[in-house]
Amino acid sequence: MPVPCVTSALVNQSVEDCLISDYEEIIPTLQLPDPDDRHVLAVAIVGQADLIITLDLDDFPPEVGRKGPPTFWHLGNVGGLNGMERSP
Repeated sequence: MPVPCVTSALVNQSVEDCLISDYEEIIPTLQLPDPDDRHVLAVAIVGQADLIITLDLDDFPPEVGRKGPPTFWHLGNVGGLNGMERSP
């Protein structure tokens, strides 16, 4: 079994409520600069995420986060958690 599948299986077994379903119906109602990223926001909304950590804040503009959770965080080019910045 490839490593990503093993890792996913371990996370799914170890983290309660880590799998989100029934998010597909709200995807068409969401507006983002890149429509291919709407599923990420839909999962965060349905899963009641407090934040989304992303490498590209251009695809998750601050005005979307201001409507309520989730808040967007940018990992930046530094990498890892040391480079995290909260979106304005």
